[in-house]
Amino acid sequence: MIAEERLCERARDLGREGLTRLAAMVERHAILVEARGLGLYWGLEIGGPEPDRTAERILYACLERGLSFKLGGGHVVTLCPPLTIARAELDQAFDILEEAVATLGGS
Repeated sequence: MIAEERLCERARDLGREGLTRLAAMVERHAILVEARGLGLYWGLEIGGPEPDRTAERILYACLERGLSFKLGGGHVVTLCPPLTIARAELDQAFDILEEAVATLGGS
């Protein structure tokens, strides 16, 4: 199924696009430190004076909007969607995340 559905190629392509989108968020929002990733596994590091508290606030703001993820190290948003995620769903997830960052983390 993995080969038949070309999921590895899809993960590579969507991963590159997602990392580009996250890097653009880092450029727009001073509270974001770095975006990193491999395939469909990304980390978005939160900075500022209280990065753990800010990351937690972003997490809860996203949960209220329907996006769930985990925090790594207390201040790194970790996103790991399924390999079969629809592009529209992925775009929606990034929109939710950026809205929460803009609202709670400042721009």
